[in-house]
Amino acid sequence: MVSSKRASVVKSTSKKGSQKSSREKQSRPVQKKRAAATNLSQLEHRVETLERQLAEAQSWGNATAKELQEALERQTATSEILSVIASSPTDVQPVYDAIVRSAVTLCEATLATVYRREGDLVHLVGIQHQHPYAADVAAAYPAPVTSSLMSCRAILENAVIHLPDVDAEGALPPEGLRLARLSDFRSVLSVPMRREGHSIGAILIGRPVLGRFPDEQIALLQTFADQ
Repeated sequence: MVSSKRASVVKSTSKKGSQKSSREKQSRPVQKKRAAATNLSQLEHRVETLERQLAEAQSWGNATAKELQEALERQTATSEILSVIASSPTDVQPVYDAIVRSAVTLCEATLATVYRREGDLVHLVGIQHQHPYAADVAAAYPAPVTSSLMSCRAILENAVIHLPDVDAEGALPPEGLRLARLSDFRSVLSVPMRREGHSIGAILIGRPVLGRFPDEQIALLQTFADQ
């Protein structure tokens, strides 16, 4: 009789735990949508302020006009991504596509890609399909998270990986160097996407220019990754 009661308690507890987990999963998209809507409202206010400041700077021929224009473009791109999240919180593909478009344009990149970790594998989930070697890049995935490819390193190390010169000795593994040369990369940047501090994916951009990416572009990519 005691054993039967214990089994009943265990089943009841397990059922409650399962129901709680299910409710938490169902509430995530709602919470994400609300957070995106709040952030979007704040960003829209900043965009309006920047537009006003830019108009004033341009009317006076102010040298800060270019800086304001670049800041406006960054804020507008972030607003677009938040708007996509708010409109489709359960469908992440449009978000990845928006990140790729904005990263290529604002970071002067040859190619932008987005990756997602699933267990021990890293999958390519977003890419600029019109790039002539997009298929070659896609063929390298899924890849083990322990791979020395830059996307995998950013996820595994949960850190920004920045290579100002891909041809530097030991900078990239043979496969990574092959893909970089195919894509016309001279410098590459990969930023982890995080959830509650844990890396769940990465954004990678490459460009034909040798040297470090500007701090503003690194910060922009991190902003995209945090969404």
